[in-house]
Amino acid sequence: EEAGVTDMFVIDSDSSLKPSKVSFEGTSSLIGRTKEMSAFIDNSKCTDVDEHCYRYCTDTCLRRVTYLVDPADTENYKLQVCDSNDCIEVDGKYYYEDDDTYQYNPTNNLKNTISLKSRYFAVTLPKREAYSAVFLDENKNPTWPSYVETKYEKIQCAGALMDDSIILNDSVLPGECDSLIKNGDAQDSNEHHKFWLHRSDGIQLKRGEGIGGSNAFSDVTLTTGSRVTFVQYLDTRCLDLQVGSLYEVKAWAKLQDDDGDGSIHRCDIDTENCPELRITTRYPSGDDVIQSSFLLGEAVRYAELSEGYFLIHGEVTITPEMASASAVQLNIKRNRRDFHMYIDDVSMKRVDPKCNDELIQNGDFETMDSRYWDRLDARSLDIVIPGASGSDDRALKSYGGSAKQLVRLGCIQKGQRYMITSKFQLLQNEKNRSCDPNATGNTKCPQILFRAKLNGQFSLFRAKAIGSPSDKDWNVIYGTFTADSRSENAEELRLQYDNLNGGADLIVDDVSIRKIPIDCKELEENGDDEIAERAKQDGICK
Repeated sequence: EEAGVTDMFVIDSDSSLKPSKVSFEGTSSLIGRTKEMSAFIDNSKCTDVDEHCYRYCTDTCLRRVTYLVDPADTENYKLQVCDSNDCIEVDGKYYYEDDDTYQYNPTNNLKNTISLKSRYFAVTLPKREAYSAVFLDENKNPTWPSYVETKYEKIQCAGALMDDSIILNDSVLPGECDSLIKNGDAQDSNEHHKFWLHRSDGIQLKRGEGIGGSNAFSDVTLTTGSRVTFVQYLDTRCLDLQVGSLYEVKAWAKLQDDDGDGSIHRCDIDTENCPELRITTRYPSGDDVIQSSFLLGEAVRYAELSEGYFLIHGEVTITPEMASASAVQLNIKRNRRDFHMYIDDVSMKRVDPKCNDELIQNGDFETMDSRYWDRLDARSLDIVIPGASGSDDRALKSYGGSAKQLVRLGCIQKGQRYMITSKFQLLQNEKNRSCDPNATGNTKCPQILFRAKLNGQFSLFRAKAIGSPSDKDWNVIYGTFTADSRSENAEELRLQYDNLNGGADLIVDDVSIRKIPIDCKELEENGDDEIAERAKQDGICK
C-alpha cells in the first residue's frame, strides 16, 4: 500500500497460504485492500490479514484484463467497470525508462509523448456473465482513447472470468468519423503538442511559427537523422465503421535550417528525399505484435512556397485490414537529417461519396500545386506559369515523359458517354513546336489514354489532338467514349498522357473528363471555342 500498488493479487490454488483461522480447501486469492480489488468479490468469504496488509478470500478465482491505449493526453482518463451492483474506476499507468535513447532535451519530460509505448489500464475480476466498461475523460464524460488493445491474462484457476466478458462502450456520435485528426492546426493549446506523439528526436509546440502566424509543431534535434516521425493514432472505431470510405489527407510542412542561418529549404520530390505521410498498422499475434507500414502521401510540386510551407498530400481508402488492426497511426516522416521539420494544418477528412460531373481533380491547377497528379515516365514534374488562361494561370509541365492521375472509383456509369479534353503545348529543347495528329514519327502529337483495369484486363479509350496544332498557341486534345462494365466496376481508373515523342516535354492545362451532354455555351464563354465547335459537330451539346 505504501508503494502505491493497488491491484496486487495472488492465486492460491490449493489454499495452502490460508490464515490459521480459515478452514477451506480449493482455490483462494490474496488481494490488496482496495476498493477496486474488493468491489465485485463476495466479501463474506474474505479475511483481513492486517499484519501483511492483504485480504484472503476463499473460493475466489480472479483474472486480470489489461487495456493498452493511446498515451497522448490520456493521463487523466479513467476506466470505469461495472456489474449489476457496483462500479469501480481505475487510473491508467505509463512506464518510461529515462535512458539516453530519448534524451533529446533534459528539460523536456518525455512522459506521455513516445509513440512506441502505451498507457495501460488493468482490472482484476471474478467471473461474471458480463461486465460493462467505459473510458471517462477528466470531466467524467464517456470517451475513446483512439485505440484499445485488450489482453486477457492466462487463466490460472477453475471458474475464472471468460474471454470477452467485458462489454466496452465504443459508441460513436454522428459526424465523429468525418475528420480523424485532432489538433491538426496546433491551436488546441499554446503550451503543449496536444494529441501528438513522436518516434524519435521529440516534438514541440512552436508558437507563431505556423501558416499565417498560427502555431505549428516541430522536431527538437537532428540527432536521429531521417527517422524522426510525428505520430497521431487514429480512432479505430471509425476505421471499423468506414470500411470502403475514401479519406483525403493533408499536411503542410516546412524544412528549415534552425542550426545554421535559418534558411528555408525548397524540397524537390523528384530529386531528393522529402517529408512523407505513412500509415502504420499494428496487429497483436499471441505475445507478439505484427506491425506494417505503407506510403500514404508525398510532397507535391508547387510554383512557390506558402510562407515557407509546402503540401504533403494523399488519399486512402479504409480497408478491412486497417479496420481489423488493433492500432493505426498516421505518421509524418521527416526523411531528412539536415533540416528541421515544421508541421501545420494536418487533416484527414472523409471524401463525400457523391459523384460530380467532372471526374478529373485539379485539372486546371488552380491549387498552385500538383496534388492528385504524379509522374508516369517523366523525369520530373513542375507547376509553371503561364497556363492556358493567361499570365496568372498555372499549368503542369512534365519533363521527358508524361504525367498521370488516378481517377476516383465508383463514378463511371456503364452506358454513359464521356468527353475527354485538355489543352497542351509541346516543347523540344525548351522551344515550342508544332505536331501532326496523323503522324506516327517525330512530329506526332500527344494523346490522352484513359485506362480501366479490372482483374488484370483493360479497357482503353483515347483522345487525340484536333485542328492544326501549332508552336504558337495552346492546342487541344479531344475525344469521347462510352463506358463499359469494366469501367464501371474498375479496381483502377487512370488518365495518362501518351504518344509522346522521345525526349519531348509537355505542358498541360484544363484537363477534363465530363459526362455528355455538355454545356457548349459555357465552353464558348470560357474561351474553349475549338472544343465547343467539335462538340457541336458530334451532337453532344445540351
